[in-house]
Amino acid sequence: MKIRRHIYTCFYATSIALLLNSCKSLESKKVNTDTSEKIASRTTATLATSFASSQAAAQTSQQNLITIKPEDGAEAEKKIDELKNAIKNADDIDREVNQSLNSDVLSKAYTGEELQKKQKLVSELKSHQTYIYSKLQKQVFHNFQISSDGSTAKVDLTETWSHKIFSVKSNQLLAKSPPFDVPQTNYLQKTKSGWLVSNTVFSGAPPAFKIIAKAQ
Repeated sequence: MKIRRHIYTCFYATSIALLLNSCKSLESKKVNTDTSEKIASRTTATLATSFASSQAAAQTSQQNLITIKPEDGAEAEKKIDELKNAIKNADDIDREVNQSLNSDVLSKAYTGEELQKKQKLVSELKSHQTYIYSKLQKQVFHNFQISSDGSTAKVDLTETWSHKIFSVKSNQLLAKSPPFDVPQTNYLQKTKSGWLVSNTVFSGAPPAFKIIAKAQ
């Protein structure tokens, strides 16, 4: 009887253990899938908030701005090229940082309020364990203005972007946006290393993301 009772006890204990492990495995899969969808939602919400903060950003006060055009001569054309290159460089670094999550290089393109906004976004992406692959589809410059002392500038342009959000852990595609236009005004500051973007003010609607990750 003792042997039989021991066998039943072992069998019962083993069955319970297997059942618990099975439940934990199913629950783990459910939690992981649910988390992917929630992470995607949190990241898209973060990007929407970041976009809105750039819409609400107070415009930098700049006095004695002079509009410059290529037809104004070689000197004006040179200044325009410098401003274009500064914005293109900022776009390149922005794409790189949102993908690598290494914010150290942001100071090569940004300063002041805009640098702080970019650093905050990277910190939030890290907390969500996500990164962004962005593609600049189109860039159209509209207007260039520069201060009389050459220390600050204002550039109006429209850029067309598309974004994909990925999980850092699994590289799973979580969400994506179709190409969308971003009318904007960039404020720049002249430094020893060249022009840096100090503030960007967006207009228009924020990107509309489609959540790819789904709970199952």
